[in-house]
Amino acid sequence: MQIDIVTVVAQIFNFALLVWLLNKFLYKPIVNVISARENAVRERLEKAEQLQEEARRQLAAYTAQRAELESTREQWLKEAREEARRVRENLLEQAAADAEAERRRLMQQLETEKRELAEAFQESVIRAAGGVARRLLRDMTGGDAGDGVIAALERRLQDQPELLARAKPPVTVRLSFGPTASQAARVRALVARALGRELADDDVIVEHDDSLILGVEVHYDGTLLAWNARDYVAAWEEDAARLAAGDGRDGGEGHAVRS
Repeated sequence: MQIDIVTVVAQIFNFALLVWLLNKFLYKPIVNVISARENAVRERLEKAEQLQEEARRQLAAYTAQRAELESTREQWLKEAREEARRVRENLLEQAAADAEAERRRLMQQLETEKRELAEAFQESVIRAAGGVARRLLRDMTGGDAGDGVIAALERRLQDQPELLARAKPPVTVRLSFGPTASQAARVRALVARALGRELADDDVIVEHDDSLILGVEVHYDGTLLAWNARDYVAAWEEDAARLAAGDGRDGGEGHAVRS
């Protein structure tokens, strides 16, 4: 069998030409298409990874933000509950203080009313006692109640001369009745005799004080000597209190000395 060189060369040339044509027009375009697709897929994968990483970061940020908001919410709720508790306690304390203040005000008002009622009752008793005493003096002695008061003052000063021994003029004598000129002169004479010296009319001031009901008060140097129906009633009340407590001692003669 003989080999045709020309045919072999022609076939080799044709095969080489076919390979070149396939490489130029088929293999390279296919490879380029495949490479382009690989690059596109790679870019998409990288972009997907970037998006996934961004999603993870956003999810982590959202989770952290949500945890922070939850913690803040709990803190706000805790602070709100604490503030509500403080407000409630303050309101309760204020209500209790207001109630206590109102109770004290009512108690004080009640005490004031009781004291005013007791004073009014005592005043009526004193005036009634004064009226009875004046009528007794008039009916039993036929004299004036004023003369009886002056006589009582004279006895007091005679029994206790030390009461006015160191008094310095002016001396004010208040009487429960409007004194006549002779009665005023008599009072001035009593005070001068108690002081042991002559006194001018201005040294002894004689005044009428209807609030005394029945009695006399002597004022000098900030000192007050008082003998009146009020003191006797006060002495009676003290005696009654002592008797109620089991003390039977007498309450005295019912005069007061105050500085």
